[in-house]
Amino acid sequence: RRTDEIAARFGGEEFALIMEAEDATALNRIRQRMDEAIHSLHIRHDYSPASKELTVSYGIAWIRDSGPWLEEYEMKVWLRAADAALYEAKAAGRNCNMLQILSRDVPLTESPVLQQLPG
Repeated sequence: RRTDEIAARFGGEEFALIMEAEDATALNRIRQRMDEAIHSLHIRHDYSPASKELTVSYGIAWIRDSGPWLEEYEMKVWLRAADAALYEAKAAGRNCNMLQILSRDVPLTESPVLQQLPG
């Protein structure tokens, strides 16, 4: 909804969404709107073990606080964090989403600690 937000196809069935969420409440509202928008389409998906309608699993890399510490990381590091969260969501049974918080207080690792969003 903002001019500095981007949604783009990233792979065969993967997309990237870059947007701002000021706090955890705003992030959760975005997640809920995305889930509701997909569900309201009622797209049949008869071959899915998760649901007879299309569902979406996604990984979120949330940069919780800005500052000079961000300059230490290339964008591909942020993408890797979101990708790790996505694959964790898929492994959790699909139709869910996982969150990787990026913060100056939480160092990035190859095995991120993921937090499942409610719902």
